[in-house]
Amino acid sequence: MAAPVIVIDADSRALFSNYLAALTQLASAEAARGRPDAALATLRFMDEHVPPQRLRFDSSQLAPFRAQLEAAANQRMSHE
Repeated sequence: MAAPVIVIDADSRALFSNYLAALTQLASAEAARGRPDAALATLRFMDEHVPPQRLRFDSSQLAPFRAQLEAAANQRMSHE
């Protein structure tokens, strides 16, 4: 899926988009549990295995969420 040489047809794109949505929901749930590091790990996994740009998803839509998670993770690290 992540390899750009693999052609993704419309049916596969729809299926992989479900994975993208599920991983985004998982990251959101981890953030809600106060686990920004786990949420960031989920987003990294998504970037590596289900790259949003391969599904024609504008990954900049996740940028504010990712920035919020990074800020929360940095804040947690500074308090430890």
